[in-house]
Amino acid sequence: FVFFCLRVTSQTNMRLDILVLSEYGILALCTSILSIVLGIVCLIYTIQFKSRTKLRFVRIRQPTLTLLYCGFASLSLIIISPYKSYLQVYRHDVGEEGLAQYHMVQLLVFSFIEKVSICGMLIAVAVRCWLLLYAHSYSISQSDRNWKGIIDPNDTDFWLTHRKTWGSASYLGKFAVAYELVLVLILALLCKTAYRNQGFHEFNLTVLLFVAFPCCSFVCILMIYGKWRKIFVIEADKYAIIQEMQYLCFAMLLFIAVNLTQTLYIENGYLLTVGVQIVFKFISAYTQNRWVILKQKEHDRAQHAIFANAAQADKIKAKASASTASKLAIVNVKPLPAAVTRLEMVDVLRNRYGFGMFMRFC
Repeated sequence: FVFFCLRVTSQTNMRLDILVLSEYGILALCTSILSIVLGIVCLIYTIQFKSRTKLRFVRIRQPTLTLLYCGFASLSLIIISPYKSYLQVYRHDVGEEGLAQYHMVQLLVFSFIEKVSICGMLIAVAVRCWLLLYAHSYSISQSDRNWKGIIDPNDTDFWLTHRKTWGSASYLGKFAVAYELVLVLILALLCKTAYRNQGFHEFNLTVLLFVAFPCCSFVCILMIYGKWRKIFVIEADKYAIIQEMQYLCFAMLLFIAVNLTQTLYIENGYLLTVGVQIVFKFISAYTQNRWVILKQKEHDRAQHAIFANAAQADKIKAKASASTASKLAIVNVKPLPAAVTRLEMVDVLRNRYGFGMFMRFC
C-alpha cells in the first residue's frame, strides 16, 4: 500500500490541505502510527507487569523503577514521538527558510523534552542495574558473614557497610535527580544555539557524551563484574538477571551507534533519529516488563514440573515402602497385644522404617 501511494503521488503530484503525500510524508505517517501502536502495547505490558509486582521473580528486580521507566516510555511513544514526526515533516516540506518561528519553537521544545526524558530513562536503567548488583552482593556477603564472623568478628566489607547509602534507591535517587538537573541546564543553554543553527546536533552529542556512553559503559562493567565475581551465578539461572542486562546493553549500543552516525555523517536524518528513539524506548521497556513476565511464567512452569516430579517420586516410594512393610508384617511381625494402645516416640525411632518416616515428616 505504501509503495502504491508513492507511485501515485510521484505521477500525479496529489496534495491534501494538511499532509503532502510525498515519500517523506508517508514515511513520517507510518512512523507516527508505529509509535502510537508500540506505545499502547507497551502500556498494556506495563499494566500486566504491575499486577505481578508481589511475586518474588518480579519483586527482586526493583519494580518501582521499572514501572516509572515503562510508564514514561509509553507516554512518550504515544504523545511526543508522533507530534515530533509531524513537525519534522512540516520542516522537510517547507524547508529551513520557510519554517515559521512558531513551529520552530514547538520543534525545539519537543526535542528538548524528548532529550531530557531519554537522559532520565538511561540514568534510571543504570541506577536499577546497580541496585540489582548491590542486592545480590549484599545477600552473598550476609550469608558469608555467618562463618567469617566466627573467624574474625570485626570482619566486614563494602556491601554490608553501605547498605543504607549506596544500596538505597532513595539515596541514589538524589544523585540521579541532581545529575538530571545539570543535564537539563546544559540542554537549556544549548537551546539558543540549536534555534540559531536550525538543527539539533548539539542535543544529540550532549546526550551521547554525557549520558549514553557513561550509562552503557557502566552497565557493561556491572555485568562483567557480576560474572567475574560470580555474583549472579546462583540467581541468573532462576531470575535471568544477566540476560536482562545484556539486552539493555544491546538496546543502548543500538541507540548510540545510530544517533552517532546520524549526527556525524547523515544530513537531515530527522526521521531516522525519531525512529531509533522509538525502537530504543520500546525494546528497553519490553525487556523490563513483557520479557520479565515471560521469564516468570517459564520459571513457574519449571517449578511446577519439579514439584510434580517430586510428588510422583514420593508416591512411588510410598507404594514401595507400603508393599515392603506388608511383606515384612506377613513374615516377621506378630500382632500387638490388646493392652498396647499407643506407641512412644522412642519406640518409633528405634525402628529403621519409623525413623525414616519421622525424618520424612520433619
